[in-house]
Amino acid sequence: FFPSGPQLPDFDSMVVKGSYHPSAPIHCALSNASSFPDTQTLLVTPSRESISSALQNYNDDWIVRHSGEGNVLDLSSRITVLYPPSPAHFSFLMSMLSIDDNLSSINVATTLVRPPSLLILHELSAYFYPDFEANPSEPLEPRIPPSYTLPSLILFDSHLDHLKLPILKHPSAGSKRPASKLENVAFFVQKYFD
Repeated sequence: FFPSGPQLPDFDSMVVKGSYHPSAPIHCALSNASSFPDTQTLLVTPSRESISSALQNYNDDWIVRHSGEGNVLDLSSRITVLYPPSPAHFSFLMSMLSIDDNLSSINVATTLVRPPSLLILHELSAYFYPDFEANPSEPLEPRIPPSYTLPSLILFDSHLDHLKLPILKHPSAGSKRPASKLENVAFFVQKYFD
């Protein structure tokens, strides 16, 4: 995960769960920006305060030494970090992302200048902690033209192994429908990743 260290193997999607250092998503984003200079990296995390605090407390030596260097600043300029504060905001953001070659879009916040080569989802399980209001909605299609290559995807989540959500039977099961039971989310999430 360090820009000067070993490279990650090629992947379309990947899950990093359990313990990892707080700067791992940043190093991954910088490495991607270095490998794909004509694209951008999109990092989505629920809380600016949480990630900032974790990075400050970890005090990554490499970031402290190199973050002010021109080449690292150039790489950083191709990384966009977004902080949707709730599941509803996250769903809305994902549905509104678009790429506009003309830069004529009226919504500058969700219009990407370059197509992303990597989408990093960071600590999404935080949305399901008691202090977040869970507001599920139907998935919405992103507004990315079909001519663009889809970005790779990484999910960093230190609590994914511990997150359990109720799994319900379909309502058509009627009275034979058993009560909901809590299932480990990691099992279901891993099906969507290589």
